[in-house]
Amino acid sequence: MGRAAFLVASGNGKLLVTSDTVNHQTLVRNPDWALWADMDAAMAASARKRLLDMAAADKIQIAAYHLPFPSTGFISKQAAGYEFHPAYWQPVF
Repeated sequence: MGRAAFLVASGNGKLLVTSDTVNHQTLVRNPDWALWADMDAAMAASARKRLLDMAAADKIQIAAYHLPFPSTGFISKQAAGYEFHPAYWQPVF
């Protein structure tokens, strides 16, 4: 089973849609862990780390299916993995 991620950009804004590559907060904290759907666990872990490194280093907002509400936010690098920081929706009037 393959995985897909998309980088969407508009002007200076960027959103990294990780789809099911980084689909749960547990995989954010532990990117080396494998899921039952990871056909190649080493490749999946490498892809997760590359995406999370890019999101943290470049301060790119991410979106993923099963992250805590609102399923979008930012990533910071931690000693053993990463941390997800939700970006709560702010209406503009």
